[in-house]
Amino acid sequence: MQELERFRHPNKPFTYRLNRQHKADYTKGPVREDPQNTKGSKLEAFSDYLTDHRPVSASMYALVRNAIALLVGGQGSLHNIAGNLYQSQFIKRTFGKKAMKPQLVADLISYIMPKLLGEENSGVSAIQITDGSTERIMYTYKFQTTSKEDLEIIAGSGKKNTLPKKKRVGRASTVRSLPLSPPFTPSPIPTSPFPELPVRTAEQTV
Repeated sequence: MQELERFRHPNKPFTYRLNRQHKADYTKGPVREDPQNTKGSKLEAFSDYLTDHRPVSASMYALVRNAIALLVGGQGSLHNIAGNLYQSQFIKRTFGKKAMKPQLVADLISYIMPKLLGEENSGVSAIQITDGSTERIMYTYKFQTTSKEDLEIIAGSGKKNTLPKKKRVGRASTVRSLPLSPPFTPSPIPTSPFPELPVRTAEQTV
């Protein structure tokens, strides 16, 4: 029910309230557009994984991003992501005559996760962990502690890799161009011309 509500309002952040081992809230930003270079046969194949009756915003990539955001503690393996994805009500239970979950894991490894890791403002990062002779990759949801306001900014920031800085208004935006000469302002005090002084002749000065 929460998932349906989330994708019915794709332009708003949404908080999942899950009751797992411990009650926890998981906030996800607005649904982002799919990577632009995914159109083609592979993307069409993903439509076979999805149920027919679902919101338009519930694409395969949107569901995977959702599954990453719901990782316990914000971190998990590829199988953890596939497990969350398989719980989606918009994912079919079977792929042909085969179980869907192994198919999801295979496509996550080969195609989907590399796309999401390489996209602008990616919400997931990966780190390789070596434990003796065993190597495994752990994935981390990068926006686990990000506020709803910043999640909205990230979703609408296009190709910027970081949160866009607030615009600073400089003086140039408020200074008007000055006229070439100052305007004429009449004096508030009435004035009169000085009286003309009489011109003295040489005889008057003797």
